[in-house]
Amino acid sequence: MGVRSTLLRSVSIASATLVLLSVPAEAQIVDPPTCDSQGYTVPYLRIDGSEFARNTRYIKMRLNRKAEFDEKGQSDIEYPFSLTVAPSNGASRTFTVRSFPNDEFPVSFSNGETDLVTAKYVEVHTTFGLFGAMNTRCTREVSATFRKPPRERVQRRRGSRRGPNRGRGRGRGGDDREDRDRDDRRRAAR
Repeated sequence: MGVRSTLLRSVSIASATLVLLSVPAEAQIVDPPTCDSQGYTVPYLRIDGSEFARNTRYIKMRLNRKAEFDEKGQSDIEYPFSLTVAPSNGASRTFTVRSFPNDEFPVSFSNGETDLVTAKYVEVHTTFGLFGAMNTRCTREVSATFRKPPRERVQRRRGSRRGPNRGRGRGRGGDDREDRDRDDRRRAAR
């Protein structure tokens, strides 16, 4: 009976250890310390919202160019992580990033709205020393603020729409009287 209970106890401890080791990083109870406190000051990722169409920006996570040239900036990312969009006049939304080069999230804007976009992820920095490679995990939080994208402007034709000089008028958006008055002032100043 003693051998059987010892065997059962060792099997249960081994299975509990396997379960704890198989828990992904985002499900762990305690977050690792911040990267700034560990000496890693340059974030590996940045938030980009430069692509847009009408009143929708496409939010992406991109590689930070400053991290390419910094020895301590190189790291790996633990997936998935969350990206939160908090508009100035509405409820916040949370997206899950599963692959930062491929995922993009459309965010629509209303007039006068600004959105604060925040991402919190875990960076894994690898350092090589005398005793082999050592991994350091740390938490990074990056944020950026975005406004409604600018309106697309329609190109207007300049000048008269009739006659031989169609589209090549003298004026720069004003009527001909303004242009003549400006030309008269220039001549008088000479």
